[in-house]
Amino acid sequence: MRDGVSGRERVIRFGVFEADLDSGELRRRGSRVRMQDRPFRILAALIARPNEVVTRQELRETLWPADTFVDFEHGLDAAVNKLRQALGDSAASPRFVETIPRRGYRFLAVPFSSGSAPSLTDERRRLAVLPFSNATADPANEPFCEGLTHEMVVRLGRLLRKSAGVIATRSVARYSGGDRSPERVGRELGVDWILDGTLRRVNGRVWIGAQLIEVSGRTLLWADSWEGEASDEFALQRQIAIEVAGSLARDVLPPGVDPLPAEPPPESRSRELYLVGRHWLARRTPEGFKTALGYFRDAVAAGSDCGPALAGIAETYVLGLEYGVFQPDEAIPCAKESMLRALEVDPLVPAGHRILGFIRHRHDFDWEGAEISFLHARQLNPSCSYTLHQYAEFLSHVGRNDEAVAAIRLARRLDPHALVLGAEECSILVNAGRPEEGLRAVGQVHEMDPGYPVAYNSHARALLALARPDDAYAAAGRGLERGSLIPAIQATRGVAAARSGRADEARRVVGDLEASERPYVSRVHLARLHAALGRTDRAVSLLEEGYRRRDAEITELRCDPEWLVLHDHPGFQSLLERLGFPN
Repeated sequence: MRDGVSGRERVIRFGVFEADLDSGELRRRGSRVRMQDRPFRILAALIARPNEVVTRQELRETLWPADTFVDFEHGLDAAVNKLRQALGDSAASPRFVETIPRRGYRFLAVPFSSGSAPSLTDERRRLAVLPFSNATADPANEPFCEGLTHEMVVRLGRLLRKSAGVIATRSVARYSGGDRSPERVGRELGVDWILDGTLRRVNGRVWIGAQLIEVSGRTLLWADSWEGEASDEFALQRQIAIEVAGSLARDVLPPGVDPLPAEPPPESRSRELYLVGRHWLARRTPEGFKTALGYFRDAVAAGSDCGPALAGIAETYVLGLEYGVFQPDEAIPCAKESMLRALEVDPLVPAGHRILGFIRHRHDFDWEGAEISFLHARQLNPSCSYTLHQYAEFLSHVGRNDEAVAAIRLARRLDPHALVLGAEECSILVNAGRPEEGLRAVGQVHEMDPGYPVAYNSHARALLALARPDDAYAAAGRGLERGSLIPAIQATRGVAAARSGRADEARRVVGDLEASERPYVSRVHLARLHAALGRTDRAVSLLEEGYRRRDAEITELRCDPEWLVLHDHPGFQSLLERLGFPN
């Protein structure tokens, strides 16, 4: 079955819930949820056919014998309402049970057997998909090579989710030129297999070759090539992913390859535009975000196979918000609209659930809904380091520190060269009260790239937590030298300045941020500075404004040790209550 649940599997996981089909019990995080028989039978019927419409007539036949006289319409509506109450769900904004007017209901979650749900410990063997080589040396082909690599990583991550971890695109990008020998890649990424591919496009024809190598013995396990019209390029890419996964399952791994859902044939022009959009998105610059949006929108207009492009639009707005390119009141509604449309086109696209998790976490303060979305995304593709990164942030913000550390470390294992993950591990360790470990984590980032500015912000935060403000001031200064006045680093340096007796400089930083020409400067950053200067009322007032604007950093109020100075302020405590952090 396409959802990964077979008829033999009787304990089914979805989000934070577990349904025992034999005992008729529903459990939430291990605790039993009271539920009557009919609502549970509706749940079982919906679980059996996720993302499909189960008609009201089908449910009637499930719940009542044919010769039973009953007010069916009222009885079914009442049972569905009780099911939603047990799940904490809503007809207006469903997480699990969606009403299809005049037809029936659809189960939106991704159910898995209890034993196959992904954990935060991962002992699977690992595969690296090296960047497809551009055999024709035509620069116009580079976006397509990058896009094919990304798509291969995503597809193999989904196909092999039970059997193998697939290294993220960011960590293989460094092998696009130079030494890509199995010895080097295996040593640096710690992988068991390498997929090495080549793309050639000449005179409207495309040739794609790929080989699968086992690192330990430098053994060629499989090789093949495909040739066809350039318009067939994306169908060839999909075929390669399926054949590589099949080869791994047949020759190397125990059974564990899940079939991908049936897809329509890719529409060439739409797919080309989508891949160029991903090329620009990967640049993480203001120009890159805005250019990527244009290509993704053109991809949506160019064809009906637009689920990935819609998810790309949503992801661009979310990342652009984090980089200060977009305002929250612009980015979040646009991201949410595109993400919901993407899930309508393909309910099983992992990026859609991940982005929904981000929005529920950072904008809606819907803590349980956010976790449900992150878990859905993880079930679809446990190898996605982006999902693990955002889930780790969520876990840290709600105070589940051990799980947060495990999640970010697993993300780093799957994406070992992603500098942002090392910086994030440091921040999560600071939130967990383990700043010394944080310094070791961020030290690894400095070794990989001494010029990465975000790492110095995390470094400075760890030093502040260790009551070393002079050293923190210096570390943040090194970040600003490399980071073109990133507001978060400016604020950290200002906090360090205030704590080390440089109050005048801290006040200058306040003025610089208030006068910034950036489209978006979080009010939370300004509040950090005022709190460090002892202006507690002004800090709380700015936090209130950040709460109203839905500044993403407002979700860090309970976990970040910098806010300890405000814990006795009644306005701050009131704000924490309204944020509704789970116990």
